[in-house]
Amino acid sequence: MKVIRNFLPKENFNTIKELMCEKKSAFPWYFNPNNFWPPSLKEHNQFMFVHIFKENNKVYSSYDEHLNICYKKIHKIFPYTHVARCKANLYTNQNKHIKHGKHQDITDATEYYMSAVYHVNKCNGYTNILNKKTNNFTKIMQEENQLIIFSGDTTHYGVTQTDTQTRCVINFVVQ
Repeated sequence: MKVIRNFLPKENFNTIKELMCEKKSAFPWYFNPNNFWPPSLKEHNQFMFVHIFKENNKVYSSYDEHLNICYKKIHKIFPYTHVARCKANLYTNQNKHIKHGKHQDITDATEYYMSAVYHVNKCNGYTNILNKKTNNFTKIMQEENQLIIFSGDTTHYGVTQTDTQTRCVINFVVQ
């Protein structure tokens, strides 16, 4: 696992943050009643809003071009051949920290892959990533313009925020 602060140049970061997090933005978010698969019927508060940029190298969003610099910088760290998935997640403030489901991004992968979580805004939400050697989770607080990159077979989960209206992350899965 590697944490990279100030991942993008300020100009690129500001463009993405304004696009996805500013009140005046018309960025399209789509309601997802479950934050992981299989869904939990008893956990009604584990919802989020999502935006799919790319899946299996196919572009689904006209906003994907704004992430080109992210793809290039991630490729320098891990020379991947394709983007299995890139999506943004938006969590709303529910006045308490809500721990979302522990998971790996691809459960049926036949090839090695990397996952990356890019923190778009600053808040007191966080990402927990399993340290396989100690079998304990490492808590990484959400800082804007921060990338966490780790082996795709690593269990992780997010926790919502209580100090801002939203928590915004972009999840990259590359093979």
